[in-house]
Amino acid sequence: MGRLCSLTVLDGWEPTQRDGDRRSGRREVIDRLRARQDLLDAGDRGLLKGYLEAGSSFDELARLAGTSRSAMCRRVHRVIHRLCDETYVRCAADPERFPAAELAVIRDYFVRGLPLTRICREHRLYYRRARALVDKAYRFARENRTE
Repeated sequence: MGRLCSLTVLDGWEPTQRDGDRRSGRREVIDRLRARQDLLDAGDRGLLKGYLEAGSSFDELARLAGTSRSAMCRRVHRVIHRLCDETYVRCAADPERFPAAELAVIRDYFVRGLPLTRICREHRLYYRRARALVDKAYRFARENRTE
């Protein structure tokens, strides 16, 4: 697998397409990631910048973080997948339907990747309420999908 190969999967590019199309698709995804990297916490943002902008390998990032290469690879790919998910962006675009408190829960779940139990602790919510907000966001994003 080549560098940034997961980005082709995220953007839905087939291996049979011309190289120019794949490169432009990768560029679009990288631009989308750069635009959304401010949504991440400092640790994940630093990893993403090291991977995309500095061109650091997983070995280099793992050495700096004091973890294994495979764990670093998993973490970077999870960050990429979370940023490419459109659910939070669609919910944030409709502030009338999602007030700031609800949007904070949705961001913690979809962008930061926090488990619902931790989100409930941090936002002082019951688990059922947090789960209902996440389900509401899923439904809203699915209904407002741009094709």
